[in-house]
Amino acid sequence: MRLEKKLALWEDNKLITAAQKNKIMDFEKAHKNPILFNALLLLGVFLMALGVISIVAANWDGIPNPAKLIVDFAILLFVAYGTFVAWSKQKNIWFECGLLALFMLVGASIGLVGQIYQLNGSFASAGLFWAFMTLPLIIITKRKVLPLFWLPLLFISIFSIESVVEFMIKILDWWFAHWKDNPDIYLLTILAICGFVAGFFAMADTLTKKQYTVFSVAKMYAYIAMYATVIEFMFVATTFSRFNFFNVYLIITAFLLIMAFVGERLGRRRLVNLNISLLYIDFMCIYFNLFGSLVQNGLGMIVTGAVLIGGLYITRNVIRKLKTLK
Repeated sequence: MRLEKKLALWEDNKLITAAQKNKIMDFEKAHKNPILFNALLLLGVFLMALGVISIVAANWDGIPNPAKLIVDFAILLFVAYGTFVAWSKQKNIWFECGLLALFMLVGASIGLVGQIYQLNGSFASAGLFWAFMTLPLIIITKRKVLPLFWLPLLFISIFSIESVVEFMIKILDWWFAHWKDNPDIYLLTILAICGFVAGFFAMADTLTKKQYTVFSVAKMYAYIAMYATVIEFMFVATTFSRFNFFNVYLIITAFLLIMAFVGERLGRRRLVNLNISLLYIDFMCIYFNLFGSLVQNGLGMIVTGAVLIGGLYITRNVIRKLKTLK
């Protein structure tokens, strides 16, 4: 519910006065963040930093190597100083722009040093070093833009390590050998892993009082992986055997209902709407693949809808009676 509607509702129910409502509205307008401006500003900084990386990656045959290093570190110091000035003057958006620019420039500097001294390191070692060097930026940032880039860098770097790749191949070979005919087990496993990751970072976010945005972004990536998996299985389930078809859709339906309930309990209306919307698609996929004709589909949907409405009506009455008994 938008703030204006909430305030109007509170005013109608005598929770606040008209004067208080106007004061709240004036305060919110004065402290409103220009989302589009900030987003475009960060995009501009990202493009400029990317341009610097492209120049650094070029083959500067006509420029001496010491000059390249001097220019590179001069830019780094200049941006670091500007970021510090923005922080000291509480220019939050410019401070975040400086952090993003520093993150990109550190990567460019690593590439430049590797180019000049002909270092034969792997992408994994360079990426991990880049992530380690920019970890302080992740700790002090208050927005989610920088972690959106830092987390994929860390993830890709870790899973580019040769020993990690070999270990993952062994795990996947064992997994496919034992469960190749059980897509429902694949789905449950992926949802369980992503759910554990999301829960872990949600707990870390709560324990740190939402001080570090990297936890929130990691949780978001885990949610994206979960829902991407659900949507993929939703549309490929028709290729499974009848037994696996029912199991997969049962798991998907249970998952969406649980997440809708969680969203309701947490007061996350968008999460509820997302899961209910996917449930619409889920039931359509089930019935159009389960029955052969439109008449059968229609009858199946009517019966399911009636059972759902009846169940909700009975549940609501039971809850009301239990409350009155208390």
